[in-house]
Amino acid sequence: MDKTKDSIRKEALAAIKDYDRCGVAITVGGGKTFLGLTDMANIYKPGDKFLLVGPKLNIYNIWKEEAEKFNLSFLIDAIEFSTYISLHKKKGAYKKVYLEEAHALKYSHEEWLDTYTGPILALTGTPPTLDYTEKGKMVKKFCPIVYTYITDDAVDDKILNDYKIYIHYVSLSTEKNIENKTRDGKTFYTSEQSSYDYWTKRLDQSYGKELEICRLMRMKALQKFSSKEKYVKTLVTTTIKNKCIIFANEKLQADRLCKCTYHSGNPKSAENLVKFKAGHINLIAAVEQLSEGQNIPGLKEIIIMHAFSNPTKFKQKFGRIMRLHIDDQAIVHLLVYKDTVDDHWMQNSLAGFNENKIIKLDVQR
Repeated sequence: MDKTKDSIRKEALAAIKDYDRCGVAITVGGGKTFLGLTDMANIYKPGDKFLLVGPKLNIYNIWKEEAEKFNLSFLIDAIEFSTYISLHKKKGAYKKVYLEEAHALKYSHEEWLDTYTGPILALTGTPPTLDYTEKGKMVKKFCPIVYTYITDDAVDDKILNDYKIYIHYVSLSTEKNIENKTRDGKTFYTSEQSSYDYWTKRLDQSYGKELEICRLMRMKALQKFSSKEKYVKTLVTTTIKNKCIIFANEKLQADRLCKCTYHSGNPKSAENLVKFKAGHINLIAAVEQLSEGQNIPGLKEIIIMHAFSNPTKFKQKFGRIMRLHIDDQAIVHLLVYKDTVDDHWMQNSLAGFNENKIIKLDVQR
């Protein structure tokens, strides 16, 4: 039998009731916020204080809106909010701590969480997949996941809209149009393919700290190549028909790809986001700031310039388009440089997704 948001919430509440500190991993649109508020209401007594921790202030605003929506407004004054960055400053006596987007936990939060002795409930749609990473270790220590409900389950149960993921394979350019300088100041030109091959060869011959440096330099080189930018401009004019976010690698790239942008370097970002949400503009370019904590009505398509070898980053962006009407279909355009490590990163990002919903396209340039 298909599940409902109500049955998911009841299952999750049953799963966490025997744990003092734990977490739930529920896909975007699965009712995480209402679950947290319900748990809070179940233990609330007048005078209690709860601490809600999230990456950004808008997390608190979402909880406030949900509390008002579900007749739980009496909880609003009991909730104190903190970003993860400011967590170390909190010194109150809290009935319970709620960690929204718990995948944001870092070692820097360990001292505060060790000192706090009360219960914890973590809420995330993108739990760490590897226990040995920083985020994986922190979640496992302070709020191990005891209940999981993934995106494809929600699509099958008709809680979330359907989706398609298009992988656009872009070839590296062999044109020598990348300017470089030697140590003695001389200028020479190389191609994307030659630059990638150079860093790959360096990486294969390296070890220790130099190995990590070469990995980073190769990734940065891939992110700065212009072939994907040229393809995106064509994609936007020929294929994109709906409200769409372009997730760029950096601010300057976002500015090159779209006249309307949302990033920390644009003083008109807030104004642009209001217009985008209202539908006055249908295309906007961002970096990471729109990847979580924002609900954008009618967002049907996203373009992701770079996958990273990180499923969490991909799922955060993916979650922006999974709030459509149940009969709508969301579309992801993920750009990948053909025959490069980019393909490996893409496979890591899409691990666990329904392969029948992934379509691979070999771009002819």
